Amino acid sequence: MEVSNPVSLPGTPGADIVGTIQDCGDFQKLENEYGLQQGTRVAALIRHGGNARYIVVPSSSLVKVPRSVKAADAACMVSPFMAAYQAMQLATGKAYFSLQGKKILVIGGAGPIGQAIIQMAH
Repeated sequence: MEVSNPVSLPGTPGADIVGTIQDCGDFQKLENEYGLQQGTRVAALIRHGGNARYIVVPSSSLVKVPRSVKAADAACMVSPFMAAYQAMQLATGKAYFSLQGKKILVIGGAGPIGQAIIQMAH
């Protein structure tokens, strides 16, 4: 069996991350294109390395996390919402879609991905 994205050893595990933006190559672009700035609390889903103290992540992978949301809760939301978004892209055949005014059936709505789809539908 061939591994599609091997981790070079020694490797650092961790895929769901939550943290604060410490530094950026271009803060003006970060704010203009993504609405983020130094000190913004963010979350992301990455392949590996999330358990490191500091990590470099593309700005396009980041989402804002409100201060009222605990870090552990935010980290647990990234994977299900990403999976839900991708599922809806596949279901609609569109990269950007609107569920406003539409009825949908969510089978397995009690699970994390189903819950994310229900939240996105509101």
